[in-house]
Amino acid sequence: LFMEKAKMSPALVYRKFRLERAKHLLTQTDASLIEIALEVGFESAGHFSRIFARTYGQTPSRLRAQKPA
Repeated sequence: LFMEKAKMSPALVYRKFRLERAKHLLTQTDASLIEIALEVGFESAGHFSRIFARTYGQTPSRLRAQKPA
């Protein structure tokens, strides 16, 4: 039923939610990448960065560098 309504698995919906939260933290806080990675449930900054880049087409560091000062 979940797959039928959401058109994706619960795991993918949860990952999307976590990455959106991470994106918000990257642009709205000065927390380190590892702090953000742990906050949103990743075990390492490296794994977080790979998944983030695969999803958004840029690394978390590059996104943060683009935020207005």
